[in-house]
Amino acid sequence: MRILKFDVCVTSLGKGVLNPFTGPQVQALFLNIIARVDPSLAKRLHEDKGIRPYAVRPLKPKSGKKGVVQGKWLIEKGHEYVFSLSALTEEVAEVLAKGLTEAMGEEVTIGRVEFAVRSISVEATSVEELIKSAKVPHRILLVFRTPTHFKLRGTSSYLPFPLPWIMYANLAGIWNSLYPYKVDLEEFAKWLYGNVLPRAFEGKTREVWVKEAKQVGYRGRMEFVVRDSENRYARWVYVLTRFAEFANTGAHRTMGMGVVEITEII
Repeated sequence: MRILKFDVCVTSLGKGVLNPFTGPQVQALFLNIIARVDPSLAKRLHEDKGIRPYAVRPLKPKSGKKGVVQGKWLIEKGHEYVFSLSALTEEVAEVLAKGLTEAMGEEVTIGRVEFAVRSISVEATSVEELIKSAKVPHRILLVFRTPTHFKLRGTSSYLPFPLPWIMYANLAGIWNSLYPYKVDLEEFAKWLYGNVLPRAFEGKTREVWVKEAKQVGYRGRMEFVVRDSENRYARWVYVLTRFAEFANTGAHRTMGMGVVEITEII
């Protein structure tokens, strides 16, 4: 079962203004690309209230920093930018690959700014490869590239910090909803608490606009320590850490929150 992440390089065709966080706009573009190939799938992905088998990474400059003035990101003509789209199931992977192939050299819209698609690269793995390559981690160093937060069960509140026992339970829930190789969520959650611990962090909370409201989440570096490494769930931590680079983590992950990059797994 393939898992794919497409990095799409685009060039701006004119000047424009965007919100600094473009996750919802990139999500809209993702659904439009899917709809060109399979309208019924796009409708399901848009309307489904369950866990959705995709994720996006917002637009960012290919090099340098964003030029933000008074809360608005100024897009310059002819500059290169990158965004990413992940497909977590075979069905979505097949349709997305076809849609992106058809989009090569064409114009796409993010917000109200037109871009030309210049190149597409793909990072691929599979459910089987993630499980087969699992190692016992002792220290995990991560960077949360976009604000990350987690919905607290049974409430309307969000935790704006990636506590590892909450983050890995969240990732396990996504995994279980999509793949036949299941994690015992109750046992896993009990083991996580006290065995996967934050050792250090360097970052801040950030606000971004999602669904016409400001959402707050953590952005920065984190180091986790894994104890009881002989336990079988330690390998699941490794699997789910690598999975997070494709799936994002936490609430609003399909809108570009919770983007995770692995710095090192020791």
